[in-house]
Amino acid sequence: MATDMQPDRPDGPGRESRERWQRAWSHREDLLKVARRRSVSAEDAEDAVHEAMLRAAEHPDLDDERLGAWLTTVTMRLCVDRHRQVHREAQVRSSHEAAPAGAGPRRGG
Repeated sequence: MATDMQPDRPDGPGRESRERWQRAWSHREDLLKVARRRSVSAEDAEDAVHEAMLRAAEHPDLDDERLGAWLTTVTMRLCVDRHRQVHREAQVRSSHEAAPAGAGPRRGG
């Protein structure tokens, strides 16, 4: 079967992407520990870590020496964002449940 795609050369851009991903991946266990302490569920923790690693992959200019700190900060912020989202959704649900049936916004008159 013929293909137009050539395999990645050892010195090509695919190699850089793999190396960058491997550097980010090396921080995964530490990030999961951080995220699990700040998340409601294991799934939310995994999602936060995965999203942080994807964001790191989008920034090839990140300094390797600061990559772990950057990933930790992004992971914590994603956990906070998720916590806020869950809290907001719970508030909306409880306010809808507390409102009497048929009670809508009053119209001035």
